[in-house]
Amino acid sequence: MNTKSTSSVSLFGASALLLMGAVQAQRPSPGGTLERARHLFSQIDTDKDGSLSAVEAGRTKIPTRDFVNNDKNRDRKLSADEFLVFYRKLLVKGGKPVGSSLNAEVSRIQAAQRATTKPTPVAPTPEKVKSAAPENASAAKTEAERAKAARDAAAQERVKAVRDQKNAENDARAKAAREQLAKDEAARIASARAQKQAEDEARAKAARQALANKETARIGAARAKKQQDDEARAAAARKKLAADTQAGRIAAARAQKVQKDAERAAEARRQHERIEKARAQRKHEEASEKHKQKGDGPGMGPAERAQALVKRLTDSGRLTPQQARDFHAVLLAKASGANGAAQAKALREALARAKARVGSAVRAGHLTAEEGRVLSTALDDRAQQALGGSKSDSGGHKPAVGHTPAKGARDAKGTLGVGRKTNPKSAGVRSVGGKGKAGSGATRGNS
Repeated sequence: MNTKSTSSVSLFGASALLLMGAVQAQRPSPGGTLERARHLFSQIDTDKDGSLSAVEAGRTKIPTRDFVNNDKNRDRKLSADEFLVFYRKLLVKGGKPVGSSLNAEVSRIQAAQRATTKPTPVAPTPEKVKSAAPENASAAKTEAERAKAARDAAAQERVKAVRDQKNAENDARAKAAREQLAKDEAARIASARAQKQAEDEARAKAARQALANKETARIGAARAKKQQDDEARAAAARKKLAADTQAGRIAAARAQKVQKDAERAAEARRQHERIEKARAQRKHEEASEKHKQKGDGPGMGPAERAQALVKRLTDSGRLTPQQARDFHAVLLAKASGANGAAQAKALREALARAKARVGSAVRAGHLTAEEGRVLSTALDDRAQQALGGSKSDSGGHKPAVGHTPAKGARDAKGTLGVGRKTNPKSAGVRSVGGKGKAGSGATRGNS
C-alpha cells in the first residue's frame, strides 16, 4: 500500500510539473485561478469539441494513467469539469497556490458527482449477541476492543480488495486506452500520409499541367513573334529591293548622261582644237605667202633663208631651242669637216633628226607645208654639200641625202622639192579644212 501511494504521488507530481510548465508557457500570469484553468483547457482543446481526447492530452504530456483515472464517466475523454478537478489535484500535489474560485468550482463539481453516483450497499456486519450480563466491566471492555479490532481489520481487507480491484480495472482500462490510442494514432497517421500523398500527387499533376500550359503558350508566342519578324523582314527586304532597283536605274541613267555629256564635251574640245589648228595653219600659210612675196633679202641662199626661217620660228615659239639646234647642226655643217666617217655618220643622224622634226612640226601644225618644204630642201642641200665628194661610210652605203632642188624635180628619198606642189601627207600633215585633223601625239615641246 505504501509503494502504490508513493508511485501515485510521483505520477501526480510529474503531471503537475508538466502541466504547470505548459500553463506557464501558454499563459504567464501567476496563480491557480478558475480563469487560468479554463484558459489552459481551451488551449489544450485544439479541436474545440469541449473535451480533451487522448491525443490532445498526450500533446500536453499528461500521463495515460492520470488520464484514465480522472475519466469518471469512462468515455475516454476528459470533460471540462473532470479537467478542473484534475488540475486542482495537480496544483495541490505540486504545492502551488489554489484560488478560491477554483476551489469553489471543484467543490460544486464533486458534490454534483456524488449526488449522481449511487452509493454502494455495504453488507451489515453480523454482531455477536450480547451477553445478558457481563460478569464484570473489564471483561466486557476487552471483548469490545477485540470486536472493534476485528471489524477494522475486515474493513481494511475490504478496502484493500476494492483498491486492488480498482487498480486492476484501471490498468486494464489504461492498457485498452493505450492500445486504442496507438491504433487511432496509427490510423490517423496512415490517413494523414495517404491524404498528404494524394495532395502531393494532385499538386504535382497541377504543376505539370501548369508547366505544360505555360510552355505551350510560350512556344505559341515565340512562333507568332517569329512569323511577325519574318514578315517584317520580308517587307523590309522587298522595300529595299524596290528602292535599290529604282536607285540603280536612276544611277545608271545619271552615269549614262554624264558619259554622254563627257563625250559631247570631248568632241566639242576636239572640234575646237581642229578649228584653232586650221586657223593657225591658214595664218601660217598667209604669213609664208607674204614673206615669199616680199623675199628674204638680196643675196640670201637656201641655207641662209632656212636659218632665217628657223630663227623666226624659234622666236615665235613654234620651235624649241633643242629643235633649232638640230636644224643648225645640219645647216651650219662644213664640207671640210665631213671627211671622216664618224663625222659623216653624225651629220647623217643630225639630218635624219632634223627632217623628223620637220615632219612632226608640220603634222602638229607648228609649220606650214610651205615652210616644211623650204626647211627640208635646205637641209638636203646643205647635207649634200657637206658630204659631197666624201667616200662611202664604213657600211659601204652612199649617204642618203637630197639633191640640189630643181623646179619640178622629185626627191628620191621622199624629201620635199622646191618647185613642186607637195601632197600634205608626204610632209606628215593632212590637208587643212578637209576630213580629219592635224596629227595628234606631237606637241610643241617634242616637235
